[in-house]
Amino acid sequence: MNKYWLRSKKQRAFTLIEMLVVVAILGFVGMASFSMSSTAIRVKNSLISQEKIIFDGIRIWQWLERDMEQLVDRSVRGQLGEHESSLVLDNNNVSFSKAGWGNPLAFTRSELQRVQYRFNSINGELSRIFWPVMDIDQDTKPVIQVFSGVTEFDFQVLNASNDQWQGVWPSVENGLLLGESESIIPMPKLVRMSLTTDGLGKVSRQFLIPSYPYDNEAL
Repeated sequence: MNKYWLRSKKQRAFTLIEMLVVVAILGFVGMASFSMSSTAIRVKNSLISQEKIIFDGIRIWQWLERDMEQLVDRSVRGQLGEHESSLVLDNNNVSFSKAGWGNPLAFTRSELQRVQYRFNSINGELSRIFWPVMDIDQDTKPVIQVFSGVTEFDFQVLNASNDQWQGVWPSVENGLLLGESESIIPMPKLVRMSLTTDGLGKVSRQFLIPSYPYDNEAL
């Protein structure tokens, strides 16, 4: 009876080879699980990064569209008291006047806003700059928003007098020489804008510009 029990016990035991096989299988399963987990983490991080890039591109266009749709014909005074047209374009840097500046806290200020976009091709950044007042002086501090991931920014306007697209506004013939009196410079007819971002690629839009002057009594 004891011999049978010992023989049965010996038959139920694992051999060294069986143990090594089990350890190898467990090691393989563990490595496969770790590899799958690492891949899942990398995919998740990549999706989060790509989602942020796409969201940043959408956010830039939201600001541009809102500004372009609220353009107004309201000229301003610069830091030195010089006259600036309602829209000024030079080397893809554009300044303009716009309406629709929200005022939920009911501050004593205008609903109009002077805005400027500057493109830095070296850093791939588009800056949106605005001032708390329309007619600024040397002490007026701007507020700057910076959008990254921009590889190209092209801004042109359609001259209403000759239907030609231009990268400079006001036109040379509309500019003022030193000592000349100010004259009303009509706004261009259309704005054509192309923006290339990491998330959305190249997108182009056109916006119709109001042809009537805004009430210059607005502060």
